[in-house]
Amino acid sequence: MQLSSGNWVYAAYTRPTGTGGRLAVYPGLLRPGSDERAAIAQVQRRLLQLGYPLAGLGFGRFGPSTEQAVRNFQRDRRLQVDGWVGPNTWAALFSNTPPPSTVPLAPGVLRPDSPPAAIERVQRALLRQGYAIANLGFGRFGPNTTEAVKQFQRDRGLRPDGIVGPRTQAALFRGTGGVVNRSRPSAPATPPAKTLALPVRALPSGPMRLSLPVTLGEQTLALQIDTGSTGLRVWEDVLNRDRAQLQPLNEQEVYRDREGNVWTGYLALATVRIGDLATTAPLEVHVVQQVTCAPGAIACEAELKAAGLAGNLGIAPTQDEASLPNPLALLPAPWNAGYVLSAGDQPQAPGQLTLGLPTRRQSDFTTLPSFPAPELTYQLSEPNLGETLQFTSPTQLDTTSSDLVLQVPADWLANSQPQAVNGGAELEVDLPAAIADFRVQSAQLPSPYRIILTPETAAGSRLGLPFFWHYEVTVELATGRIGLRDRPPATANES
Repeated sequence: MQLSSGNWVYAAYTRPTGTGGRLAVYPGLLRPGSDERAAIAQVQRRLLQLGYPLAGLGFGRFGPSTEQAVRNFQRDRRLQVDGWVGPNTWAALFSNTPPPSTVPLAPGVLRPDSPPAAIERVQRALLRQGYAIANLGFGRFGPNTTEAVKQFQRDRGLRPDGIVGPRTQAALFRGTGGVVNRSRPSAPATPPAKTLALPVRALPSGPMRLSLPVTLGEQTLALQIDTGSTGLRVWEDVLNRDRAQLQPLNEQEVYRDREGNVWTGYLALATVRIGDLATTAPLEVHVVQQVTCAPGAIACEAELKAAGLAGNLGIAPTQDEASLPNPLALLPAPWNAGYVLSAGDQPQAPGQLTLGLPTRRQSDFTTLPSFPAPELTYQLSEPNLGETLQFTSPTQLDTTSSDLVLQVPADWLANSQPQAVNGGAELEVDLPAAIADFRVQSAQLPSPYRIILTPETAAGSRLGLPFFWHYEVTVELATGRIGLRDRPPATANES
């Protein structure tokens, strides 16, 4: 099977509308110290669905954050407030009763000086409809909430005054549960999921080199941005998620391409900290890959999904794979759109991440005079399709296009054992927390090798990057091999 360049694969994510719970039987009293990890995780996911934020990455652990969220839920439902999940709290959590954030407020006008409970209800309703509120301050009507209200009002054709009056309340609590389409109608999805309508934009032309510090766990990377004439299209929108951290979800998600084909899988969220900004607003990435199957390739995209391509679109084909950290996260609204590398709570060695990004808010970045010196390109030799990565320097890639690259220190290649192969050498590289076979290609300027996929580390963490290419790529699904070659001269100018 062959893949060709020059077109776009469109992805759309959907959000489940039901509880999605698979633990139908009350497991017994859940409280701090309980060892019913599956039941605790189910409660945590349900709390997040209902708009109760949790701190930390302790799915399956009943910590202080979970206890406080349970207390808030019990208070809202007029249950005994003890922070423990007894039979009454369990029944209320997994009933079909609408959560408090979907119940309309009493008639009146909501302003910054309104009661905290009323403000919090509006904030949760906004979050459930995909309107991000950075640095969540539930119960406080601050600038982020005001801006979210104004954007909601604009999308509904209301006067954008930031005041939640009767008309805004009626629209807000009659919400669709999805993000408003600001570009084109949404394709219908099969219940119980609703398709989110996501606008598409292209990067501006012209080369640009910018940098911003990115903290991943305990490590800090230099986020480098290279914009070029080709550009990289991304979905510029935000999924309605209640916490920007690693949260494997039990609920099935749906991927729908431009042609109406639908695949289901499981989604995992990622932690993100950008520079000095540590946001708990809902963040997620929506990718439009610069890849399509060649004409006449029957069921090509479905086969790619089955072979592991799903992880690069943020959807895992199985629940087990969804338990791995999804490393993609959309940059907060001030930066408009883009990608950032993350690995949940797995510490990462220092490196440099380069990516295509729109030029809006350039003042937030530091301009770089030049990129690092070029090094060899390393590519996994025989992994699964969804576990292939190339390490390279940006100076090796075609300077007329936008590229996303992770550059690693040279000492990562210590203890390697090269073997002669066609076009380069094959190495077994022992990276920190990762062991993988790499193929070293000879340096080429400009390089035709433009794939960046995801490896899986020995610790079970997935370091994921989107991938794209302009040259012909052959994939052998039976063996998981990827072959790269220049496109024939007769077709080099296609697309």
